[in-house]
Amino acid sequence: MKRPAQPSLFASQGKTCSPATNKSYSCIEVAPRPAGDMSATDISAAAVDFPEYCLLSDDGVSVATSRQGACRIVGVTFTTYRIQNGATVTTGVLYQDAFLLTYSNQNSDFFAYQVGLASVGSSWGDATRATMTGTTRADGLCVTAGSSFPVQAVYPPRTMRIGESGYTTTATAPGASGICTTWWDVTYTVAGYTPASISLGMNDIRCDNAVGGYLQNPVRVGCVVPWYPAPVYYDSSRNPTLADHVRQAQASGLPGGTVTAPLYRSTDAAVERTNRRLACGNPPSIPGKNCDEYPLATTYNGLSAGGSLRSFPGCNISAPSGSGPLGASACMIAEGDNHAQGGIMSGFYYWERVLDWDPFVVTVL
Repeated sequence: MKRPAQPSLFASQGKTCSPATNKSYSCIEVAPRPAGDMSATDISAAAVDFPEYCLLSDDGVSVATSRQGACRIVGVTFTTYRIQNGATVTTGVLYQDAFLLTYSNQNSDFFAYQVGLASVGSSWGDATRATMTGTTRADGLCVTAGSSFPVQAVYPPRTMRIGESGYTTTATAPGASGICTTWWDVTYTVAGYTPASISLGMNDIRCDNAVGGYLQNPVRVGCVVPWYPAPVYYDSSRNPTLADHVRQAQASGLPGGTVTAPLYRSTDAAVERTNRRLACGNPPSIPGKNCDEYPLATTYNGLSAGGSLRSFPGCNISAPSGSGPLGASACMIAEGDNHAQGGIMSGFYYWERVLDWDPFVVTVL
């Protein structure tokens, strides 16, 4: 099964050096792993506090706890050099943690990218006398709506130096959807040395006008982190037969219960028909009950992806017990619960902007 990957690391890699002028120059590089000098008490910022989940970022990989924002940390090293008697001498090294936070709203065409850089106490020499400033740019389906990164000293350590920028999507036509890559180009300057610059980018936000309307709620443009598997909740007290089926299905090994093994939404009508036919194409006639399939028919995880049908005691479906992540289960559940599920999923897809191939999880309360 094809599963879209999380966005790749967007940051200039390797060491970039400025031209040597008057026998001095500077270099800068990005490393996936941060210097690690910051704690949860150090990550407040001007516009939006950097959330504590940023500290979970490892090897420069983005992390998220919702579809409203993503964060990652990389390490930045700025080094100053002088050429003395034909030899290159290191005159200072600045180590920084770079916090990259992008955040959005499901109901707005606007999103933001905030960068925070904090120097580490083990830095030394001329590099610690640097100032930094930044400019923003965007590639893809958005335009810059404003930014601010004034000239700031890199020291003292463990203090955030902040750049804030905003963007509006151009994916506003009906059915439009697209990613925008946003960048902060940060320049480091020390008197007597040529400046050096680094580019730090994020592409974790997708904006769209593709979810349509829902009941009295209008068609609207919005932006989310598409790779984060948002949870939809099934309440055992309100829809007990639905919740019981899903609980048994997940316990048998079928996916959708965790963010590491999510379901993937399908908007392909042929896939949905195949999933329904193979799971519930010939159910028994029981007054007050309907056939329910799990994984949902509106996913790429159903029987259209392979595997066999399974069921459970009390489900009134002629199918063997089974286990493992491939296949689907079927169960006769209360008609009211089955109808409620349709409304729950329609609202969930609308509010969380879950499009084709977007991951999500089903959580039974």
